[in-house]
Order: sequence, then C-alpha cells, then structure tokens
Amino acid sequence: MSSDSDKLEIIYERLTGVFQNTYRPLDGIPFFRFVYPPEEEKLALTEFRLLVQRLAVNGYPSVTVSLFDIFKAALCNLFNSTEEELLPKLKEYEQDRSREELLSAFSEYLPEEIVKELLAVFSRHPVPSCMVLTRAGALFPFVRVSSIFSRLEGKTVHIIVVLYPGDQEGAMLRERSFDLAAGYYRGEVLYWR
Repeated sequence: MSSDSDKLEIIYERLTGVFQNTYRPLDGIPFFRFVYPPEEEKLALTEFRLLVQRLAVNGYPSVTVSLFDIFKAALCNLFNSTEEELLPKLKEYEQDRSREELLSAFSEYLPEEIVKELLAVFSRHPVPSCMVLTRAGALFPFVRVSSIFSRLEGKTVHIIVVLYPGDQEGAMLRERSFDLAAGYYRGEVLYWR
C-alpha cells in the first residue's frame, strides 16, 4: 500500500501548495478528482477523512461534504418537499415518466440545484478551505461530476477535491458511457492505483 500512501502524499503536497501559493494547479483551477476503484470506497473515505484532519491540524481549513446529502437536499428543493415527503413524491414522479424522461429531467435540473447546495455549504467555511466531496457515486446516473465542476468554476475560491469511484476519469463506477462525452477538462486528476 505504499503507492496508495504516495498518492495521498502527492495530493497533500498539492493542496498545501495551493494554500501557500507555491503550487499552481493545472489551468489555475484548484479542482482535483481523485479516482479510486469503487470496491475500495470504504478505504478511500477513511484515508481522506484522515487527510482532512491532517490538513486542519496543520492550519489549513478543510472539511468533507457528502454529495449524497447534497443530492438529497437538491431533490427536496426540486420537489419542494421535506426528506420525509421526498420518497412518495419521487415514486409518483417516476410512475408518470419513462426512464429516459426521468434521466433527462434530473440531468437538466439537478446540477444547478446541487451547485446551489454546495455553495451554501461552502459559504459557512473560511476562504479558502479545502472541500473534499465524498460519495460522488450517489449522483450516478443523474449528474456528472463535470457538470458540477463547470458550474462551480468562477463561483468559489475554495479548493475542491472530489473522490471519484471509477477506474478512469470519466468512467464512474466503471460505466464507460457515463461521463466521457461531457468531460470537464480543467483541474487535475490523480489515480489511487
């Protein structure tokens, strides 16, 4: 697992370098994707929780944000409902539409709602902070990480790290058709293995 530790050390050095203005990310955009095998999500979450703690202990404001929680909040906003009301509303909405209509509607409206929710969370933290976004797999197949990155660009000065389950950037959860057509090319990609 020394290569895993090396990868985490590389991202730690890049993140602290961005904070210290000694490292300029690709394109000057402090967005990072950390791609890991989906079956190692538990380990990736643990390792990044420790990374966030290490950053914070060393004076770099850092926080983890669950995209699953953000996704739920965005759905509640779209359906004008509480969490308790959401499931019945989703079932009703789904019964009246085909799978393609559902996917199309969510793909169109959810990214903007997710970004609104993220910006609200980000606003509660010192500028700049490192925002480690976990549980990106919860967005599949409705929202592409690239659509979130493109909407966040220019709206935040925070450093963004997305933990990305897949075997290559753009192949979330190993589903090759998912993100390849709309890849966000800015920022940096690091691979767990």
